[in-house]
Amino acid sequence: MLNFYVMSLFCEMIKNALSYSIINRAIKNKIININLIDIRDFSNDKNKRVDDYIYGGGCGMLIKAQPVYDAYKSIKNKVKKDCPVIYLSPQGKIFDQEFAHKLKNESDIILLCGHYEGIDRRAINKIVTHEISIGDYVLTGGEIPAIVLIDCIARLIPGVLGNIDSNKDESFENNLLECDHYTRPEIFMDKKVPDVLLSGNHKKIRLWREKQALIKTFVIRPDLLLKSKKKFMEENKMDMIFSRRSIRKYKNQEISDEQLELLLRAGMSAPSAMNSQNWEFIVIKNREHLIELSKLNPYHQMLKDAALAIVVCGDLNKILGEEYWIQNCSAATQNILTMANNLGLGAVWLGVAPYEDKMQRLINNLALPENIKPLNIISLGVPDEFKNKNDNFDEKKVHYEKFSDDGKI
Repeated sequence: MLNFYVMSLFCEMIKNALSYSIINRAIKNKIININLIDIRDFSNDKNKRVDDYIYGGGCGMLIKAQPVYDAYKSIKNKVKKDCPVIYLSPQGKIFDQEFAHKLKNESDIILLCGHYEGIDRRAINKIVTHEISIGDYVLTGGEIPAIVLIDCIARLIPGVLGNIDSNKDESFENNLLECDHYTRPEIFMDKKVPDVLLSGNHKKIRLWREKQALIKTFVIRPDLLLKSKKKFMEENKMDMIFSRRSIRKYKNQEISDEQLELLLRAGMSAPSAMNSQNWEFIVIKNREHLIELSKLNPYHQMLKDAALAIVVCGDLNKILGEEYWIQNCSAATQNILTMANNLGLGAVWLGVAPYEDKMQRLINNLALPENIKPLNIISLGVPDEFKNKNDNFDEKKVHYEKFSDDGKI
């Protein structure tokens, strides 16, 4: 059993918060134990006052060292010698899942809750082993952070959650955010549950969830990926290039905002001449507009069924040499196509430039200013067709030092 000893001026606040749901069951089942120590009980002031003015001036009051230290002494002999004593403070190290996993193996944990302007530093230096914050913001006291730590640590202990695997795929495990989840009904306000979750194929579902977790983390909390030993697309790194095919048939499913942002980030990560980054991207989601675009070119009919389209354009005002805009936008396009394949989406490059008539029809449709030139339209959707990988490698097209007909010198 893990024993929590909480030193606070507002013990009832903590008691009430832990009297519900999973944590309360853990207490009743004797998996964890909560011991509340009221710091005020140890004040040597006749009126039980625990705070005083700050030396040197300043706003607010400070909790005195004496009642804090004496409260600690009252439990010192009840806990193991190297028991962690954690002071909840906005100045502390940020609490995270990794530290929670370390603490779950302790038999005793002491939590010290500050209030007002905090606690006399002499008491902190005397008894505290860790100074911990739950975020870069300030609360009125350490009681809420203490509740957070107890909840987070307790649910990692076997027996607290009903299913032993319940927390394995949660956010921050492996430094990833948890993927989105769905329940009944299958369709809500015209939004359908992703087909893979209804397939019954556990391997595909697991892979889909892993990929969605990576996408969500990359978009919302990319800093977590820097901490993780897992690297983005650790497995099959080159497969996203070698398996890319032009996909023209799509299911009636949407592309999420997170996926769209990742596609656009990929495009903007492309190299460009003189680092001009002169690309512009126009996203088309409206079904009527997609149908309208499909009528501009007989070879663009797949746009009618696409989840969305991205028109890749170049801004001639943002580059010294006009001739570079096509290569810059082509590089961005290839990045988007590669990322689409990596995300399990289907995509195809629909050519527009350099044909003046095709470009002009699109310019008119999108009301593009004179300096913005469209290179292509990328049609995107959830694939409704499968194509095998193509191995297009031809050693005859490789020449060394000089060009030769057979590729060899």
